[in-house]
Amino acid sequence: MLSREDNERLVRVGPGTPMGTLMRLYWMPFLLARDLLADGQPHRVRLLGEDLVAFRDSSSRCGLVDHACPHRGAPLVFARNEDNGLRCMYHGLKFDAAGKCVQIPGQENIPPKLGVRSYPVVERDRLIWIWMGDPAKAGPAKILDFPYLRDTGWRGHPGYLHYDANYLLIVDNLSDFSHLAFVHAKTLGGSEEYAFMSKPAPALSGIQFTRAWPFGT
Repeated sequence: MLSREDNERLVRVGPGTPMGTLMRLYWMPFLLARDLLADGQPHRVRLLGEDLVAFRDSSSRCGLVDHACPHRGAPLVFARNEDNGLRCMYHGLKFDAAGKCVQIPGQENIPPKLGVRSYPVVERDRLIWIWMGDPAKAGPAKILDFPYLRDTGWRGHPGYLHYDANYLLIVDNLSDFSHLAFVHAKTLGGSEEYAFMSKPAPALSGIQFTRAWPFGT
């Protein structure tokens, strides 16, 4: 049984937390490329405890920026996506896909450091990936390869599964299939009998299991 302190350490993924720091060492797919249209409506995104806004500009470049305009904190999910930039609909400041402020209505001088926080994004294999760690370490070569997603011989139905639960509960659910016999007994679970046929095998390192598969293959 985990202590309350250890549990908190595992489930929190915001900036500066141990698990949040770990997860920020990897590229993560967060959106289907087809759902981000050039000059289309910005998408509200929440990743690792951070509220962000994703958009595709007029030149088809993808951007992922903080949800709040740095001027007065207006939500950029309501911004207007136009002419290669996201225009805040409070005072009209415009930001490019890298988060840099490129226009201030009625003002020619733009402070060089004015911008909204942004993250590196890469579009690959019909997915849009984000790197939330140190930008200097955001090498695209680290992105997990999904060759079948770009293979025209494959067919599928891309979509999302939104869970109103902590990530650790989902990991636990998908790591131990012994629940299939009870939760999914009428579908892929087959029968409760299979749960009693499970035989955990001694693990040399990590976790290793041997389980009966109800479909015989």
